[in-house]
Amino acid sequence: MYTNLQNEVTVMDKTDRKNAVGFAFSGGGLQGIAHVGAIKALYEMGIKPQYVSGTSSGSAMAALVAMGCDADDMKRVAEKYWKDLVKFNPTSILQSIVALKFSRKNPGDGLMDGVIVEAMMKSVMEEKGLKTFHDLPINLTVCTNDTKSTDEVIITTYEENLQNEYVQYITDVPVEIAVRASMSFPGLFTTCNYKDYNFIDGGSKDNLPVKVLKDMGVGKVLALAFDVMDYTPQTGIDGLMKVIWRALDLYSINGTRKSMEMADYCVQIKNENTALFSMDNIDQTIQEGYNCVMLHKDEIMKIFK
Repeated sequence: MYTNLQNEVTVMDKTDRKNAVGFAFSGGGLQGIAHVGAIKALYEMGIKPQYVSGTSSGSAMAALVAMGCDADDMKRVAEKYWKDLVKFNPTSILQSIVALKFSRKNPGDGLMDGVIVEAMMKSVMEEKGLKTFHDLPINLTVCTNDTKSTDEVIITTYEENLQNEYVQYITDVPVEIAVRASMSFPGLFTTCNYKDYNFIDGGSKDNLPVKVLKDMGVGKVLALAFDVMDYTPQTGIDGLMKVIWRALDLYSINGTRKSMEMADYCVQIKNENTALFSMDNIDQTIQEGYNCVMLHKDEIMKIFK
């Protein structure tokens, strides 16, 4: 079903990394599917990364790229699994709230269980004959946050000996757990408990993880972000989720702007027609990601080719 790349991760020294290419994928709910179109465009240009990083839904896209998936593979995964992630309607919300109030069982700390995220990642890993971070053909970095220590937690393929205040770097995490941790949107998905950590969505601190790639010595980093000024208030359930997401954007917007400046090039994808938690217009969303990258083809080719 999926493109099969059996190469192991190449561990580059700092000198080699000066010429390495990295992609940083931002979060953005279902808008993250636009990254599929971005990858299609970049691969058509012959530009492929040796390093990828991602936050929230961007972590899922980064993980799929790191597994060796092409755009067609990524679309198949989205169509198969993401519909289960977005089964979020007034009835399901009401049922979840009632369960929170009246159930004798511990319902957790979110309206939806994030196990589906784990299942999605684990399925693709198994299809491609991969088991751990070390098996991935492309180096992967995933960003999340720990509610206990309040630190940002960055999960990497290998120990990088990086040190930053209030940031922990760890390596001993399964890929499916790392992605679930980064996608644990507060209140929507249950938090992700792993060992002594209690992880929540990485976007609350770093929604565009460019800095970690630069800290690792990656020479050329392309940031794939969503237009921070592209926001239209809405009503209804999707409007509710959109304003919550926008609030998180506002908390992290200065960091996102710094990340855009730090990147060697940044493509801001406009995706105003895509609902945060809806499978409507998935083809259009992917096409918008493709078109946005192609608009910048000349500039991207000058830097990354």
